[in-house]
Amino acid sequence: MPIIFLAAALSDADLAIQNFVEVTLLATFPHLRFFGEEFERSSNTKYFRATTLGDRDDYLITLDPIDGTRYYLDGWDNYQIILGILNVDDFEGAIAISPGQNCYYWALQGEGAFWGTLDADLSACQPLLIVSPPPVVYLGMAMRSLKPLLGDHYTAISVATDYSQSEQIPNFNAILSSELSGAVLRRAQFIDGAALAFIAREAGCVVTTLEGSAPPPAIAAKTIACPV
Repeated sequence: MPIIFLAAALSDADLAIQNFVEVTLLATFPHLRFFGEEFERSSNTKYFRATTLGDRDDYLITLDPIDGTRYYLDGWDNYQIILGILNVDDFEGAIAISPGQNCYYWALQGEGAFWGTLDADLSACQPLLIVSPPPVVYLGMAMRSLKPLLGDHYTAISVATDYSQSEQIPNFNAILSSELSGAVLRRAQFIDGAALAFIAREAGCVVTTLEGSAPPPAIAAKTIACPV
């Protein structure tokens, strides 16, 4: 499947979900900064105070209304809605909702990560434990060159070359459900990969840059996430 087919995936549901979240935020927390993936198409963007990071404790709310839109359009269940709370140097919190799998994951900085079914309140969620994941590694876009290097020790799944409309493959969020032992991304945007890496980190995973160092303030653009 051509890479552009995955990268260009978009649906009316993306904008519908973003509009819902925007209206909810404007009605309850109108003073917050907000950046949603569909900011250029949304008529609500102009009502927010800003779409960029501010000073410390001037939080920016980020949203990927459907992370994995191609998965969603093809009928797979491992798409998600990701909302993050960013401070100037790191995430304060993040939540990833998987409607097709009837669950959600959330984390607060320094307080661990949790999961629950969609009908469970935050207080009813259980600690997220990543236990005995199989030797499977997810490779994001532009990382397919690593696949032959991992073949002796891991099953490497490259979204760029292995994505299929006839058989579901893992998405990056499978790191949270113990289906992956690691994931490699060329870059992680605040609205999706970086937010999921934050939840993984709070669940006990190791998150680094591609060079192996700790991500710099405000999260690195490139991350590797893998359980300890």
